[in-house]
Amino acid sequence: YTSILLFFANVLRTIIRSNGYSQRSPTINKSYSYEKWIDLQPAYLEEQWIEHRQSGRFMLFASEFLFAISWIMLGCLVNQVSFILSKEGKRQPGIHILIMSIFLIGVTVVIITCFVTLGLSESIIWLIKNEFNLNEWNTNNGGGNDSGGSALFADGAGYRVLEMIDISFSALVVWIDA
Repeated sequence: YTSILLFFANVLRTIIRSNGYSQRSPTINKSYSYEKWIDLQPAYLEEQWIEHRQSGRFMLFASEFLFAISWIMLGCLVNQVSFILSKEGKRQPGIHILIMSIFLIGVTVVIITCFVTLGLSESIIWLIKNEFNLNEWNTNNGGGNDSGGSALFADGAGYRVLEMIDISFSALVVWIDA
């Protein structure tokens, strides 16, 4: 069962990644513009996040959850095999304990990556759906209102920050999964 779960989780992850890459294709996503994306134009990024990037949330959750569960099951199997091969701890226990320890460390890293991926993607969607102020972050120090304070102007920095976080974290996850 572990190999079947791992296979389906990887298939789902591949579909999600290819869907993400296809959203950056002008033939599939007619509103995609590489120049606007590179320039981090706030109105364009807002449209992309609201219209196109929320579609695979359930598949992402399912794939990461299946991936974590399958690695936990694989960790249990490796520990059982290692225990059996050491003849219940009587034959070269140090090597088998080392094998179990290294594998458990790897499983822990994979599980943490899965849950951090889920947490980051859900928090980004939550920020966008709950209408946080993602447009007006800078202040105009010249004033502009009667109270003598600074007037806000729309700069779209929030969407720029979300995009940079998404790009950086996606690259980090690819390297951890490698």
